[in-house]
Amino acid sequence: LHIKNPTKGVVPITIWDADTKQILQQFNGTLNGTENFQSIFMHQAVPLQAGKSYCITINVVQYFYQPLPFHPFPLRGEKVELLGSVVEESYYPRFPQQMLQDVYHGLIDVDLQWLVN
Repeated sequence: LHIKNPTKGVVPITIWDADTKQILQQFNGTLNGTENFQSIFMHQAVPLQAGKSYCITINVVQYFYQPLPFHPFPLRGEKVELLGSVVEESYYPRFPQQMLQDVYHGLIDVDLQWLVN
């Protein structure tokens, strides 16, 4: 994961099955509070299935965001489709209830090439 966030310190990161809202993997990442993307590596692979929806969350109380006025979600890649940006204000891992199509919250860049090839 590549995360851009103003938070400084250790934050919980959760990968969810978006259909069942079950946690697939949870781990901590350390953010340094800069305006640059930081790479956080998962030490255990998460098995993904084609045609399923997944959600990645980080629990922070502040975040960067990017409005998408001309190219709203979904964003499509060769093997991955990003359906939207989810938001849930919580200090604890909780499945987000709100999905937005015109704002990219949290600025998380997911590098899935290692998993889908």
